[in-house]
Amino acid sequence: MATITNAGSGTFTNSCPAKTKKFVLETYLEAKIANYMGVSLNNINDLTKVRIDSPYLNSEGIINGYDKEKGWVPNLRIDLQKEQNGYACIQVQYGTGMKNNGGAYAGVLMKVDTEFTFNDLRTAFESSFNYYPVSYARLDP
Repeated sequence: MATITNAGSGTFTNSCPAKTKKFVLETYLEAKIANYMGVSLNNINDLTKVRIDSPYLNSEGIINGYDKEKGWVPNLRIDLQKEQNGYACIQVQYGTGMKNNGGAYAGVLMKVDTEFTFNDLRTAFESSFNYYPVSYARLDP
């Protein structure tokens, strides 16, 4: 069973709209993982194995087909960023940068070279959204 803890780090916005959280946790995260793993969205479920092997390439940007969603914050995306001390850094971001027109809502530091379920990853994101102040959730075996 995975262990999720508050990493106590990260610079996140505490005001993520509820509909955006719901969209990320119920729809967009599945699309990101399917896209990253190169599988059909139909192949993603709670028990799907998710693993990020080190070293890895960043995977950033809006997923095609999700860029026209109405009512969402501009440029909503889930980015896989540079590894941090043995953890893959995954953030829910928006806008075009950190200076007045963008930022991040939540993030997970997921242990690299380790297999988790999709449900573990989603639960870690839910935890990050719910920490106050918002910080990374660390996902360990």
